[in-house]
Amino acid sequence: MAAHLLRSGNAGLEITIIEKRASLGRGLAYSTDLPEHVLNVRAANMSAFADDPDHFARWLKARNIPIDDPTTYFAPRRLYGEHLGELLTEPRQKGGPRLRIVDEECVELFQRNGYLELRLANGSSIVAQQCILATGHDVQRTAAGRCLHPRKSSNPPCPDRPIAS
Repeated sequence: MAAHLLRSGNAGLEITIIEKRASLGRGLAYSTDLPEHVLNVRAANMSAFADDPDHFARWLKARNIPIDDPTTYFAPRRLYGEHLGELLTEPRQKGGPRLRIVDEECVELFQRNGYLELRLANGSSIVAQQCILATGHDVQRTAAGRCLHPRKSSNPPCPDRPIAS
């Protein structure tokens, strides 16, 4: 959603992403580093932008990823996660004030008189006019480094989250 908003052309738009993970865009699905964990959709059909269906395939080619045909290539999930993360880091590198990343966790949301207050785990708050809730998967990490997912019978290794003490 943030990548789409950044492409909107609205120069006055300011976006804040509150994310406690070290890397953006990966989520649970694209956090794996195992090359055998591949997308279940061909690279030619994985664009983040409906109006630019070859976006991901061009990204792969620009990085010299050896693929013969994006219509038959199933990319490793890790690569798609890198791609999504770059969609958010590229605008930041251009120096614009439109995107801010806050390395924290939002724990409460309050509607106030004409605005929203997002309370963070560290006790600080962020004020916003609008908010998009993208909560991700409800997983917890065990001391053995496995994820406990409430609806899954297997518990894969957790992505880059610290073990809770």
